[in-house]
Amino acid sequence: MYLRERYFREIEAWPTVDLSDGYFTILRPQTDEEAHPLLRQEVFRLQSGNKFEYFYKGEEMFNGVVNTGPSKNWLEIAWCEAAGTAAILYNGEGIPSRVQWFDGTTPDEAIDRWCEEFVVPWTETYGNDDDEPFAA
Repeated sequence: MYLRERYFREIEAWPTVDLSDGYFTILRPQTDEEAHPLLRQEVFRLQSGNKFEYFYKGEEMFNGVVNTGPSKNWLEIAWCEAAGTAAILYNGEGIPSRVQWFDGTTPDEAIDRWCEEFVVPWTETYGNDDDEPFAA
């Protein structure tokens, strides 16, 4: 996943690996114990009566033409339906971890807002021959 520079500039920490293109897979539930300690710590800090559910969303690498396998990067989400908010942690090999809060009516909507803020979008271009989209 290519991240915008501001993701790193805001925390003054930079990746120690080259980032590669990719996309997120399906959202799956996880237990509190499976969630990253940094994410649990951020939720615990709130000390609210709100119930949080934890989710995981893996990342698949993409070379612009085909999938090239699972990435070592992923998202973890702590979602509170009552508050309509999610704590989102992007984590992976060589990626500085940080937790950001985003509102949304579902965990996926909060993830979409996180992506709008931090993920460099794919550019689709249409050719003259068959008008099929392709990644530029």
